[in-house]
Amino acid sequence: MSQSWWRSFLDLLGVRRPRLASPGPSRHGAAGAVSAARRRPEAEVSVACLPPGEVDLAEGAEYPPAARVALSAEERDEAAALGAACRAAFDVSKLEAHAFPMRASRIVAMLADDEFDLDQLVALTQRDPALSACVLRVANSAASGSLEQIEGLRDAVVRLGARTVAGIAVVLASRHVFDGGASASRGPLREAWNLLWLHSVSSAFAAGDLALERRTANLEHAFLGGMLHDLGKTFALRSLGDAAIVGRRGDELAMPVIASVLELLHVEFGTAAANAWKLPPHVVEACALHHAALAENNLDVRIVRLASGLAAIHLSPHFREGLEDDVRATALSLGMDRFALRATLTGVRGSVRQARAL
Repeated sequence: MSQSWWRSFLDLLGVRRPRLASPGPSRHGAAGAVSAARRRPEAEVSVACLPPGEVDLAEGAEYPPAARVALSAEERDEAAALGAACRAAFDVSKLEAHAFPMRASRIVAMLADDEFDLDQLVALTQRDPALSACVLRVANSAASGSLEQIEGLRDAVVRLGARTVAGIAVVLASRHVFDGGASASRGPLREAWNLLWLHSVSSAFAAGDLALERRTANLEHAFLGGMLHDLGKTFALRSLGDAAIVGRRGDELAMPVIASVLELLHVEFGTAAANAWKLPPHVVEACALHHAALAENNLDVRIVRLASGLAAIHLSPHFREGLEDDVRATALSLGMDRFALRATLTGVRGSVRQARAL
């Protein structure tokens, strides 16, 4: 399948990325390195095996490295108790209150199909005024050298291409999933919601760009996986915003405690939600496996894992313990040397800047 839609999408949004450095010397090239890494047992994949050269994963991060503070014993106990309360509430809710937007779900299904129905995509886009306005704006920006103004949505879709429009639509439609409502209007919960949205969009852009560099990866799977792999955190955050569930106001919670609860629950909640909403299997896998052992034979998920980890390190001091080691091990499994990892880190920083501009 052609991947030109992704380059068009990034170009229209103003994203410019450096070309990734090629992996270290290998008789079989980059593809051989990835294949060999896939076959290597998990026990053999370690930070010690990385090619020489230190890579500072926090280089250019949006906070001082000294801002990272480990949880105290009391905070760990608090996080465990809050996690139990959130899990009980999640088991009762049966996913009824906050369904995945139907329009976004349909667009996700379109992205999984090699053949788009242009008329169906136009019809879906027309029903969303915000999406329609965005598509027309981007289409006219792309046609800035033309004297003819694009006024019709169908002409805009034809101009941009169906896959570009679908990519824009998924980002915009998913925004509602990452909205905590009134309970997230202030304090740490508001910070957590904003951070989750920014991290998800950044991960989607970065994962899509990484997939584009690897012909054996599936671009749409990586992009959607980056966007939705932390879906479970939205449910945990909604529970933390409900004083009746956690026994206290969300704005009284410390940010490190909130982050710990999200890490504790998000794979379980996200996998259940993706299955219940009948999202495509590759989205379910991204939710379920992005923290799984590197021996899992799933290149797209490992790309999501690397993009997500680098974005998390860049955006907040509250990332989980051991994440830096996991990022380096994932880079190794993808056949990266220190130059490729540094180039990827630069690309992720660009993804964060673009996510902030949306």
